[in-house]
Amino acid sequence: MVSIVAVADTPHFTDVTATSGLDLTPINDRFFNTVELPDLQVIQQTWGNGVAVGDVDGDGDLDVYLLGYFRQANKLFRNNLEQGSKTFTDVTQSPIDDPGYSRVAYFVDFDNDRDLDLLLLNDNDGMRPPSKIFRNDGQLHFVDVTEGSGFTPIASVVGGATVGDYNQDGFLDIYVSRWGIVDALTGENLLYRGVGAFKFVEVQNSAGLGSVRANGIGTFMGDLDNDVDLDLVVAMDGSADILYENVGGTFTDVSISSGVQHIGNDMGIAIGDYDNDDDLDFYQTNITDNDIPKVFGKGKYNVLYENQFNNTGSLSFIDSAETMGVQDTDWGWGTEFSDLDNDADLDLVAVSGMDDFVAFWKSTSSSVYTTPSALFVNNGSEFTRVYGAGLDDELDSRALVSFDYDRDGDQDLLITNINQPPQLLENTTSNSGNWLDVVMGPDRSAIGAKVYATTGSLMQRRDIITGRSFLTGTPSEVHFGLGASNTVDELRVMWNDGLQYRFRDVTANQLLRFHRPESPAAYQQSDQQLESTEPDTLGVSAEISRAQSFTTDSAGHLTQVILDLGRHDSTTEPLWVEVHKIKDGLPSGNALASVGILPAAIETSLSKVTIDLRAFGLNFLAGQEFAIVLKTTDPQTDAFTWRAVAEGGYENGTSFENTDAEWANTADTPETEFAFETFIDPGLTDFSMRTMPNDELEFRWTTRAGERYNILGSTTLETGVQAWQIIKPDVSPPITLPWHSEENESYFYSLETISVP
Repeated sequence: MVSIVAVADTPHFTDVTATSGLDLTPINDRFFNTVELPDLQVIQQTWGNGVAVGDVDGDGDLDVYLLGYFRQANKLFRNNLEQGSKTFTDVTQSPIDDPGYSRVAYFVDFDNDRDLDLLLLNDNDGMRPPSKIFRNDGQLHFVDVTEGSGFTPIASVVGGATVGDYNQDGFLDIYVSRWGIVDALTGENLLYRGVGAFKFVEVQNSAGLGSVRANGIGTFMGDLDNDVDLDLVVAMDGSADILYENVGGTFTDVSISSGVQHIGNDMGIAIGDYDNDDDLDFYQTNITDNDIPKVFGKGKYNVLYENQFNNTGSLSFIDSAETMGVQDTDWGWGTEFSDLDNDADLDLVAVSGMDDFVAFWKSTSSSVYTTPSALFVNNGSEFTRVYGAGLDDELDSRALVSFDYDRDGDQDLLITNINQPPQLLENTTSNSGNWLDVVMGPDRSAIGAKVYATTGSLMQRRDIITGRSFLTGTPSEVHFGLGASNTVDELRVMWNDGLQYRFRDVTANQLLRFHRPESPAAYQQSDQQLESTEPDTLGVSAEISRAQSFTTDSAGHLTQVILDLGRHDSTTEPLWVEVHKIKDGLPSGNALASVGILPAAIETSLSKVTIDLRAFGLNFLAGQEFAIVLKTTDPQTDAFTWRAVAEGGYENGTSFENTDAEWANTADTPETEFAFETFIDPGLTDFSMRTMPNDELEFRWTTRAGERYNILGSTTLETGVQAWQIIKPDVSPPITLPWHSEENESYFYSLETISVP
């Protein structure tokens, strides 16, 4: 089921909490006085507290926000990796030290200003500190923008929450699930549609979700049917799970038809394509009480919903938990799919505990009292549980997050516990494989994005999803183990609206960062349609690709290409727009840049489409010859068409047609030529590169007024963690990214060592 690239040693972890600086111990000695039943009081006290992870200060490493109990301040810990120290410093300031009964938090960029804002979910019976939204001002300071936002969820016990742009309007939406017996605890599940400027409208019923007041816990939005919109899953405690399929921004309950009907005490959720077949599977932890007679839990085992979409073309799942050997994790909570040994498949971790509640109802002799976390290593055909890997402490655990806190290329683990400090477990696996990390954003389009890494015949998929694990805000980045492969043959990045970038021959063992183009979409529609005749027979389809050459008239950085495009009304597959070199008179080699655009982004009649190419860093010299290539896998004849009258485009270029893996010159057929415009940034005409001492590289350029620049990535070398830094000559410290320059200022960026192992 899973292709193994290389065999690594068994994953191993070392507890570094004592020296990490993460020192918040949640004390669960309070509950709401409106919760009168003793068993519900114990539930609220022992539900657990979450954690959020993200690069809050924009310095390239991941910071941690730990939540406390009622009247116990939450704490933000800044990662000190840029100072050469694998530690954290408490930098908490008001108002994010919120005194509420905090459950879960997420770092996401609500206002698209490329820094991480903070969403905080609090238990609230209508009289306690409510859930909050905090805007990040870019300087590690947060401002409470909740008042007037319309975000007002009520839930005595927050079960979970998820964030995503379900209706693809460019604004992030929030779904909140609640736990509790209807008459004893307040609240219901609610969907809040984002409308911009930190404003939200509650749309639970109008979006097709109806009223749900059962015991909802974990929840996530993810593209389960590969149609580039976000479906919604809610794990239920004591009743059947719920799956809502998203069709055009409206949800339909397809739980029964899809087979998502597990009945148990489903809590934490791990999401990932564990079998590498390009559809999302998900795993939910449960209560497995092995006592006779059984005291706790409805049903018995965990559920592994294995997605059959790639086989059937429709939403359907089978439960593979027992088949794959991951059915029992005691009283399970937080859980993650993560490649912990970098061997190119997803391993599985789940944490366990409910000790106060178990002792309250039964005794400390229960089989689900003081149980360890579970580590399952993926061996290709099934998972094998591994003991002695540093996860055997019998703590009362809740939230779990997998992330690379020390930026050394492997996934570390952070676990929150009841009445105990958190655990930071550093991955110390020996002989692990190569890797590649991809950071998305921060921007709104990062949530729901997909990243694909292909090495040989193996394609791995990773999705940016909030709501994973349990009460856990995971960072907006993905990790690929590559085994013995030192190059990714193709890296494909897809934002949540379908815009795609494709890169080839990407070197392993580095971290790359991608931002969605700054325009609201990948294209800009013209206000009026072009007066032109659309070709009747010529077009782009699965059988025919088109190309047009051009010669650069000035040196600089290619930022965008604008084409006049149309599509057939039945086109379903994306159009790929690529830049190729010209060799021996023909387009040749792999694409220098490759951007995929969904049909929905192109009108059925001719309109202008702008393709942003800044992420590829294409630097041209004057007089070089290149080609713009249009291709698609859509079988529809004339799936895409273009304006064939060269007006403002490259009229003197050469047109090419490819019908059988070979390019043919069609310059003698004028109507095959397509017009386009390219934009080369003259601000980079002074671009230069030189080698510095210690084999570091330095790049220099001169800017235009108001131009905005960003780091694309960093890398890890044998000498230590490396990062690109933007520097203005004679000015220190390095510039905070992104920033807008003044006209004709000189800048450079260099490869700097920021920590040494």
